[in-house]
Order: sequence, then structure tokens, then C-alpha cells
Amino acid sequence: MDIMHVYEASRKITLLEPGTQTPTEEFTTFNRTVESMVEQAKRDLVADGLNAADASFVLELDMLYGGQFHVKRTLSPLLALRSVGDVHALCDAFQKEFSEAFSPFVVNPEGGVFIESFILKAIVPTKKVALPKMKLERSDPGGARKGERPVFWTGAKAYKTTPIYAYELLRPGNVIAGPAVVEGEYTTLVLPSPMTFSIDERGLGILEG
Repeated sequence: MDIMHVYEASRKITLLEPGTQTPTEEFTTFNRTVESMVEQAKRDLVADGLNAADASFVLELDMLYGGQFHVKRTLSPLLALRSVGDVHALCDAFQKEFSEAFSPFVVNPEGGVFIESFILKAIVPTKKVALPKMKLERSDPGGARKGERPVFWTGAKAYKTTPIYAYELLRPGNVIAGPAVVEGEYTTLVLPSPMTFSIDERGLGILEG
């Protein structure tokens, strides 16, 4: 997984004035808040032995309409406000996410649009593990069969003689049809009918029903 640091700051900012819906032209608080969080993130990344230049930054904002209590965390399309057009772009993003999360009928720009807090995510990508592909063998899992024993199945409300398989002996391409039990060193998989369990070309177990 990528490395991610998360920072939060509480700042109340009016983006659209109630009633007039006049967009703010005072960008200093917004920009300084984000800049401070970015600088803190870079210092922390360097302290962790990471290259801050490799980091990407994602800004989310807790926003709401005036006269309402629903707060929606919104993905900001911008890390800084430079113009009234940027304010409208941010409000449009908020309106879209708010209407999808709640309802278009409770969108209320006439009440004003407000920011309550900033959430910055600093993300440093890591090298991903590439699992090798293996040749798929026949579907018959007979080579992994350990034997059989009575197993109580709740669906049938009775004990049934059930095949038992060793997980570690399964090969890519093998498919086990339930009812069956697959026993591994660290876990046991109970496989009722009509579910199947197979091993794919990367050696991963796939459970399907």
C-alpha cells in the first residue's frame, strides 16, 4: 500500500455569503491553511526517511450550507484559491457531492456555503509487489485430498461424509466443489454446496457461490 499521512485543521471560512451568494475574494486564510499543512507534511515525510518530492497531496473539506446541520466531506478540485472562479469551482464540487449524498432538494446555496475544517492527505507511492504467474494445472484437486469424515451441515441439518483437502497441496487451476472442507496450517475453510473454491494462476484462493 502507498504511505499516507493525514492532517486536519479547523478553520471556518465563508465561501458564499448567505442571501446574496456573493463569493469571497479573501483567499488568504484558505491558502495559508493549506500551505501550512503541506509544509508540515513535507517535514514529517523527510523525518520518516521519505522523499517529499515524491508526494502527492489531496485536499478534502468539511463543508455545509447555512441553516443546515449536514456536513459533507468534499474532495477539493484545488489546493489554492486564486480567483472567484476557483471559489465557484469548489462550491460546484460541494453541491455535486452534497446532492449525491443527501438529496438535490436540500441543496441550499441561498443559505451560504461554509468550510468548517481542512483535511490534507500526503501520499507517497510505494513499489508494488508483482506476484508471479504460474501455469494452470488440471481442475481435479485429487492430489490435495486428505480423506473424508462426517461433517454437520446446518443446511441439511445432518452429518454427511465430506471430503477433506489440504490447502497447502492445492495447485493453480484446482477447483473444489462443495460440500467440502479445506484445512490449512492457519485456517480451515468450510465450503457448503453450491460454493466452489479454486486456486488461480497467482496462487490466490478464490471463493465463489
